[in-house]
Amino acid sequence: MRQTPPVRGALAAAAVSVGVLVALTGCASTAPPQAGGRTGGTTTVPTTPATALPTAPDPLSSESPAPFGSLSSTVPSSTVSSSTVSSSAAPSSPAPTSAAPSVTASSTATSPSLKNGRCRPTAAAWSTGPNAADRTVALTFDDGPGRDTAAVLDVLAREKVHATFFDIGAHAAIQPDLVRREVAEGHQVGGHSWDHRYPWVVPGGWTYAFVDGQMRDTVGYLRKLTGQSVCFYRPPGGIMTNMTAAAHAEGMQLTLWTVDPKDWAHPQQGYAYSADARGIFARATLPGAVRHPIVLMHDGNGPRGATVAALPHVIDWYRSHGYRFVRLDGRG
Repeated sequence: MRQTPPVRGALAAAAVSVGVLVALTGCASTAPPQAGGRTGGTTTVPTTPATALPTAPDPLSSESPAPFGSLSSTVPSSTVSSSTVSSSAAPSSPAPTSAAPSVTASSTATSPSLKNGRCRPTAAAWSTGPNAADRTVALTFDDGPGRDTAAVLDVLAREKVHATFFDIGAHAAIQPDLVRREVAEGHQVGGHSWDHRYPWVVPGGWTYAFVDGQMRDTVGYLRKLTGQSVCFYRPPGGIMTNMTAAAHAEGMQLTLWTVDPKDWAHPQQGYAYSADARGIFARATLPGAVRHPIVLMHDGNGPRGATVAALPHVIDWYRSHGYRFVRLDGRG
């Protein structure tokens, strides 16, 4: 199965002011529980408003910062219209595409089964229940699986921390064993588009059909690959054009972040604790007033040695400050 190189956009600056409703939700799996025998229950999670600060894409980024900046979190697909958030940027040269494997929109489960049979709100240890006073942190990794995914998994295994991986479908098709390892070791897998193309490199932009197809192909493939429910989706760059409508149709939860260490700007060969790695650590450990931060990092789309080197220090910091590590569904 051949994949062309992933998108590394040469992006023009764009700033968008947006307002979104933020909620923390989870995903219930109808497949057997992952390692450790974890299971989920069902409840509702109250929403809270958040106002986002605009940021401009960085030309060095494989995962350009979202227009939502540092105040973005999980966007419930049923509460925000697709016209709430938009994006604009100067056009760039078209990015290469990659063909999906045999799992396509026509062969994956239909939208009603995605919405009603596998994905639904679940108990969120983030903000409800007896541990409501706890401080939690969710480590999330985008753009994989990649050359340094195994090294990230090694660190997480050594530290006994579970995280959430937002995988690109085409990358998963090239390295399916890494995705299976993520699930086998108790991590959560979410979708991050099929080939990570930004709106300005897609002919016609992010139409609803394009966004829905990317979501359905990616989630369908990851679900078949892992045998697990895949209910969380992170749009490339955090761009929301037509995302809410597609997520609502597919029963998905759109998940962004609250802490951006900007590791996308610091690719690095090797795992030395360099100035780049120290900068990632410093930015990753600024949760601010957010009680349950979601930290954005990357394990694909380039060498991520600085991220791997910073990761144990990030974990040590949050642990020493009394945070409990959770996946995005609230499970530890």
